[in-house]
Amino acid sequence: MSAAQVIVDGLWRCLCPSVDAGFLAKAVARRDPFKPRALRLPSPAFRCLSPVYGPSQQYRALHSRRQATQIAKESRKGNTHRRDEGDSAPNVSLLARTAPPYKELKSATTAMIYESLREFCSGIRGTAECRSAAERVAVFIKHLIEDRGEEPNTLMYEALVLANADTQGSAEAVKELLKEMRDTRMQWSSSVYHYALLTLAVHPDYLLRNTILAEMRERWIESDPQGIQSVAIGLLRDGQYELALEKLDHMCRQDLPVEPWVYDLFIYVLGQMGFVDEAVRIVHHRTSLAMEVPLNVWYFVLDICSQAMHYEGTKYAWNKTVQPCLLSPSDGIALNVINCASRQGDSGLVMEAIQYISSRDTKLGKEHFEGLMDSYMAVGDVENALNVLCIMNDAGMLPGRGSTRSVYLALKRSAGLVDQAIQALFSLKARTIVPIAAFNVVIEGAVGCGQFDKALDLYRRVREVCKEGPDAVTFQPLFEACRQPAVVDFLKSEMEAFSLTRGGPIDRALVNVHSRYGDHVLALRFFTDAMRSGGTFDAWATFNTVANREMVLALLERCLREGDDAAWSVLEACKEKGMDLTADARHLVDKIHAEASEQVKGNTGKGGGHVSQTVGAASLHDSRPSMRAASF
Repeated sequence: MSAAQVIVDGLWRCLCPSVDAGFLAKAVARRDPFKPRALRLPSPAFRCLSPVYGPSQQYRALHSRRQATQIAKESRKGNTHRRDEGDSAPNVSLLARTAPPYKELKSATTAMIYESLREFCSGIRGTAECRSAAERVAVFIKHLIEDRGEEPNTLMYEALVLANADTQGSAEAVKELLKEMRDTRMQWSSSVYHYALLTLAVHPDYLLRNTILAEMRERWIESDPQGIQSVAIGLLRDGQYELALEKLDHMCRQDLPVEPWVYDLFIYVLGQMGFVDEAVRIVHHRTSLAMEVPLNVWYFVLDICSQAMHYEGTKYAWNKTVQPCLLSPSDGIALNVINCASRQGDSGLVMEAIQYISSRDTKLGKEHFEGLMDSYMAVGDVENALNVLCIMNDAGMLPGRGSTRSVYLALKRSAGLVDQAIQALFSLKARTIVPIAAFNVVIEGAVGCGQFDKALDLYRRVREVCKEGPDAVTFQPLFEACRQPAVVDFLKSEMEAFSLTRGGPIDRALVNVHSRYGDHVLALRFFTDAMRSGGTFDAWATFNTVANREMVLALLERCLREGDDAAWSVLEACKEKGMDLTADARHLVDKIHAEASEQVKGNTGKGGGHVSQTVGAASLHDSRPSMRAASF
């Protein structure tokens, strides 16, 4: 009959620490003790202790009656493994810094070697020194086991687990080491778990981390701040950003110490992944704790915030670093700051960025002034925005239509700004030279918000504002919005008076207006002139566009209703340009014929006669299968 098993849990060990020694002594006294296993090191970085370097029989049993008694004694002394009172700290430090071929090992005492391992575990804690110490740890442990006859113990496992925090280590090696400790019933310590968590921060393994945390809870081992920090970094490396932030937030709320480089790591990773709000909050938290933020971190924050148009972070980083002349960002970052501030209407920050760029002897371009103009229009300051165009003109940068889009959009959204813009034009004219681009954008904005008459009246005063007179861009919005043939003809004559060449959009407007509201013969003439070789329509690389299609259909419908056979010539001309409207023309003929039939029935019932359009449409309907085109 087998003896009853006694369960020794964490609480019992807390109440009676000597129970470990007692039960361990009984375990080694059993008739059939467990079979020991060799210390396996699967990681390539620590192959020096692998069985390939010697037969496994060379290793002694991990547990014996003598060792059990020794461990029991050491546990009562706080697990101070063979530490001699006479060891000097300088000798231990010298041994800890030894390099290949490790000649100092032969002359060092066993206690000194153990003390160097303790110094490695307590002093390095996964810093950059692990890279140079990992190989040394493996050599020391191999020397202790093979040359000094030492048995594998907890300190050796602790050092090996921590050594895997090197970039050449792995989570799989840690997993095997922990499994070996369980299989050999090695004495566990809190340090083993914390070193494993630190290693998993470098080589993330979500499942292994959860297993370790679960075992720590079962053994009533609480994570110290270093362990919580390692878990947070591991979650961050795993891409579980919310859980990582939750761990970091827990440490901050509990006033647990967080190393500065951990904050830096979170800022870099979150910023690169697009979580700019969270990165900025961490920076705010660091500054609230009076912690110094490195300049390279500030540079990164300013860069990502300005790129992401994060105004709060951009302004905060700029005021903290660039204003006091602590940081000199690149011209690209300064331009991003201008664009970010212009969206929020912060003209002050835009001006600071422009002055900073000027102080670097960098020539200002249109993009810098456009950002300043955008910042003024964001708050409805139309006069200063138009003044920026005047400054650009004075500096030799002729502003074009693309530079005035923010002004146009603001005028289009708010009709009340149109009057202010007109007043600003005449006010600026009294102080400086107003470029035609400023005049054009006010006309375009007035047309865009439905104030065509006001735009036309302003055009008539163009000479009062701009001495050089209008250009083709001045007329384009007027032509596109005009619905009166007489006004269109007036604008056409104005362009001819200023010796301006009509472009395709203006010719399209002429055809549209006369097709819908004026004389279709004039519309046909404008269309013919534009389509012939060298005309504005002929110059287009692609004629088959939506706007051109609507223009041609309007002309076709008018010709069909007027009974003009030129409709088929229009069809053939468009077909040569890649726009086949045959099906649309047939649909128009059927539509007009049906309307004519309904009108004939209505007039017959009332005793009336046919209308002229009915006869014209009917005749076209009869002749449509031929689709013969008349020459232009």
